[in-house]
Amino acid sequence: MEIRDQDENLNRDDRIPITEWPVCSSSGEQSKNQTSNELGNPSFPKLQEPCFQFNKKWPTANFITLSGEQQLVPSLKRKQQSTFQSLPTKYLRKSDEINEGNEEPMAAVRVAKWWRKKQHLHSNFSVTSENPNTRLHHISRIKECQEFLRDERRLLKRRLSDCSRIDKASAYAALASLEDWLDSHDAALENITIAVDLCPTNSEFLWLKAKLSRHHKALQIQKEMTEKCNQYLKAFPPVKKVDRISCKNLSVQDFKEHFVKRGIPVILEDVVSSMAEENWDLDHIKEKAGCITVSVKRNIPGSVEWAKLEESSRMTVGEHVDRVKEGRTADYLFDWSLPLHCPQLANEITIPEYFSDNFLSQTNPGSLYRDSWPSLFVAPAGIASELHVDAFASSFWMALFHGEKRWTFFDASDLALLYPKYIHSLDPVFSANIAEPDLKSFPLLALTKPKQCVLKTGDLLFVPAGSPHFVENLTASVAVSSNYVDATNYHQVCEELRISGLIDPRAKELMDQFESSDFKARTMANKT
Repeated sequence: MEIRDQDENLNRDDRIPITEWPVCSSSGEQSKNQTSNELGNPSFPKLQEPCFQFNKKWPTANFITLSGEQQLVPSLKRKQQSTFQSLPTKYLRKSDEINEGNEEPMAAVRVAKWWRKKQHLHSNFSVTSENPNTRLHHISRIKECQEFLRDERRLLKRRLSDCSRIDKASAYAALASLEDWLDSHDAALENITIAVDLCPTNSEFLWLKAKLSRHHKALQIQKEMTEKCNQYLKAFPPVKKVDRISCKNLSVQDFKEHFVKRGIPVILEDVVSSMAEENWDLDHIKEKAGCITVSVKRNIPGSVEWAKLEESSRMTVGEHVDRVKEGRTADYLFDWSLPLHCPQLANEITIPEYFSDNFLSQTNPGSLYRDSWPSLFVAPAGIASELHVDAFASSFWMALFHGEKRWTFFDASDLALLYPKYIHSLDPVFSANIAEPDLKSFPLLALTKPKQCVLKTGDLLFVPAGSPHFVENLTASVAVSSNYVDATNYHQVCEELRISGLIDPRAKELMDQFESSDFKARTMANKT
């Protein structure tokens, strides 16, 4: 096996969030630009009388929308749906009373209600994002809102002595959410633990505990590593190159043993040319899918969404391709499911044999993620998807048909050193800026193990499960990608689905399939 270094020049989409609380629906990609004048967007009509309204579009979903805003709907898998948008009905209040039925609202509801009353006092508040998740998060950072949250915390602690046993569980969960929004993470975990002890069958409490535990663990690692290694945190470490290998010299077994099982990214050469008979350039994409309307994304500074990508606008694929070719857009057609939205293109793709054992393709028809991939990426030069980790412990590959992309990777074990925050989901948003590392603010970056490569036309990149990565489009690019599950990450995926299944029935159903004795691939996974 010959390995050489990288060159010196460096309509229903299942990919909706299953890692947040609470899930709105698993019904996929509908309207995606989820903008709320609830959060002060001047482009929408004046707010109606403040009240909460139950959304009846998905009768089985347990969530609300705020009056006066557009419908809030599920989005792609990689961009997280928000707890800020969707809240369990049992925590909502319909009037100015602190609660109804003695059940306490979570922090997001309190902040939204506060903003409806106070936004006229904050005319200078400005956030470039129109995404409700991001806007509400930044609203909560306003000094007066922080004071309001502290007051709410004091009042809630007072009322705890008057609650029944079941109501105390609700109160402690609400208190945990307030502590979380006030960055009191030890107290948040302590309170949600009490809530779970009082009501151990409440799936929302269990999910929130998992989220808070994940954040707390990262903070503990950061504290320990800073105390132990402070004198060594001087500079960002040297970046290693990602290996390249020709598929002519690589068997499937060798690929699994040397790269997948060891969690090492690698560039595979001499494989993309056999994946499609046609030349998959921008013109080909426009010819085959140009009339289809899509939602495109944009990198938003300060976003709390996955990879800092947020919905930008809707247009046809042809319009997006034209703008990319002319260099007059910052929008990104990102992770667009070909089987679901353009079967004609999907049928042109042959999946490489290295990834033919994808467990997701062996599940029952209609199962979560079964038909989500391969997906299409069409990007202009100069845009990036910020540091992120792919969801539910899945690995993935990307085949580049046109252009160049620069990838920067970190080991899964580096996660806490990259300063993750779990704001509204189980998927982290990273504080550190990898493009311009700031060792004064984020000293633990010095302990990470970065790797980097430039992916070129005809290259296929394997990205191991749990690997944080940052991607820059050096030129206009066309790529196809797929997440996958195999024997090497099966058990980790099942654990992620078990947590997600607390609040998403389809995630639980997928986990049940994976763990069923009738699932043939399970036998292979249990041997690893």
